[in-house]
Amino acid sequence: QVKEDVLNRWAELGVSVKEGKLSFAPTFIHPDEFLKASDTFEFFDVKGNQQELSLAAGEMGFTYGQVPVVYQQSSQNKLHIHMNGSVQTTEGSTLDAATSAHIFGRDGVIEQIRVELAS
Repeated sequence: QVKEDVLNRWAELGVSVKEGKLSFAPTFIHPDEFLKASDTFEFFDVKGNQQELSLAAGEMGFTYGQVPVVYQQSSQNKLHIHMNGSVQTTEGSTLDAATSAHIFGRDGVIEQIRVELAS
């Protein structure tokens, strides 16, 4: 039952993998799941260290492969990939295979992913 619940939640969050590429395209997220006020998101990174991430109103956070993923409501679909101290921005909602491989491999290269979701 627990495994089924986890798989259902990934589907609700729109997280999927196709041809080695991680994609974020939620369709079942209820608007109430986005924060109404800023808050702190606590998680464990790939090295097992507890971390905190500030989230603003209108955002929600979760981890995938111990990488924090932040959804924020927007007028467009964009990905902001934080890696090696810089931010790479790309249109759409699918990571390339190389970036996805870093997440699957839990190598710590990808520090955070911010996903702008068109409403």
